[in-house]
Amino acid sequence: MNIVEDYVNNYSNFGPVIVAGDFNTSCRVTDLERTNVNKSIIFSDFILRNNIVPVNASRLCDTSSFTYIPTRTVLDYFLVSEELAGDVISCENIPEGTLSLTSDHLPVLLKLSIPYVANSTNGCNTVWPSWRKASESSLDAYNELTNKMAVELLDLPLSNLSDLDTLASKLTDKLKECANITIPSGSFNPKSKPYWSDEVKQAHTAERLARRKWPNQGRPRGVNFHSYVEYESAKNEFRNRQRFA
Repeated sequence: MNIVEDYVNNYSNFGPVIVAGDFNTSCRVTDLERTNVNKSIIFSDFILRNNIVPVNASRLCDTSSFTYIPTRTVLDYFLVSEELAGDVISCENIPEGTLSLTSDHLPVLLKLSIPYVANSTNGCNTVWPSWRKASESSLDAYNELTNKMAVELLDLPLSNLSDLDTLASKLTDKLKECANITIPSGSFNPKSKPYWSDEVKQAHTAERLARRKWPNQGRPRGVNFHSYVEYESAKNEFRNRQRFA
C-alpha cells in the first residue's frame, strides 16, 4: 500500500486520481467475517488518509454485489478522488455468469462524466514495428542503436517518483525511435490472438453454452446442481486450455 499511496500522493498534485485494481481485502463492514481484517484496516486507513472513494463498495453501487466469487466479497476496486465522486454516472460489479470469464474475480464497470481526449496514435490502422519480420541484421542494428541511446539517459536524476516517470517516458520514446529506424513495420490487428487454437476455441464454445444454461436455471450454486457444476467445469477447462496454449 505504501507504493500505491506514493503514486496517489504524486499524481494528486496534478489533479483528481483514479486507482483501479485487486487490493486483496475488503473495506466493507459486511465483508469483515470473510476477509483479512488487518489488511482491511490498512486499506480503510489508506482510503481515509487520501480522501478517495471506493466507488463499487459505496452507496453508488449495489451493496449486495461482490467481485470475488469464492468469498463473495469486494476485493477489486475503483477508487476515485472525492471531487470525482459527483461525476460518477454508474458503477456495477458485474454479476457472475454475465460474461465469459475464467477468473475468480468479476469485472467492475465504472462510468464517469469527465472530458476525454482520444489519442489518435493508438488507432487500429497505426503502423507498428513488426518483430516477427525482423531479420538478424535488423535485430543487431536495433541492439546497437538502443545501446547508444541508453547512454544518453544515464545522467538523468532519479531522486523521486517524478524523475522515475520522466525516465520511463524518455526510455519508452527512445525504444520506439530505435525500433522505427531498424525494424520492419506492420499494422496492428486488434482481433489477433496467436494462442487461440482450435482446442481453445472449442473450450470457449463449451463454456459459453454452459454459462447460458446456468442463469436460465436461476444461478444455483453447489455440487448438487448440474448446471452449476457443468458451468464451473467448462470454465476451468477453458482456463486451462488458455494457459497451455
